[in-house]
Amino acid sequence: MLAKRFRARFHRGHIEPDEPVVFPEGVHLVVTAEEAPEGPVEAEGFDLWAGYDPEKAKAAIRASAGALKGLNREEFLRDLHRAREQDSHGRPAQ
Repeated sequence: MLAKRFRARFHRGHIEPDEPVVFPEGVHLVVTAEEAPEGPVEAEGFDLWAGYDPEKAKAAIRASAGALKGLNREEFLRDLHRAREQDSHGRPAQ
């Protein structure tokens, strides 16, 4: 289940997010709106560091070593730039 918490404005009968919010195309949403307090909005009960294990993080970094070995850097960067140029729902205008 997808859940996102974000700031938005109600303008001319529409809810307009203050920044891009991406959901899969066609997904149905349940929206609960409340007037926002000043300051940043964080997900309720969200703790970024809950369950963080530095040893597991170090092991994951070690395991990924060499994952890009043999990669053609120029071709990769061209592909990356081409992908960024494609229109994508929710992507801010450049």
